[in-house]
Amino acid sequence: MSQIFPNFETSSQLGSNAAPIQTKRVSFTGTGSAQSVSLTWDVAFADTNYTVVYSIEVTAGNAITSQGVLVKSASGILIDDIVANSGYSYVLHAVAFHD
Repeated sequence: MSQIFPNFETSSQLGSNAAPIQTKRVSFTGTGSAQSVSLTWDVAFADTNYTVVYSIEVTAGNAITSQGVLVKSASGILIDDIVANSGYSYVLHAVAFHD
C-alpha cells in the first residue's frame, strides 16, 4: 500500500537519512485469538525516543476486541496481543514522531 504522507529523508542529529516523522501501514487478517502484528519503518530511527500513534482500521468484518500492547524498537513497532475476529481484514496505521 502507498503511504498517506511520504517519509522525510534528511541528515540531522537523528543520523544519516533518519526520518523525523514516519508513516506506515500494514494489512493483516484476524485469527480470533491474541496475535502480534509488526511494522518496519522505511528508515530506522537512531533510537527508541519517538512517539507512536496507531490505530487499527476494520476493512471487512467486525470490530477488534483488544487493541494490543505497543513494543518499540529503532527499526519498527510490534503490536502484541491484538484480538481480531478470525478471517476478517484489518489495517494497522502508524505515525511516529522523533522526540
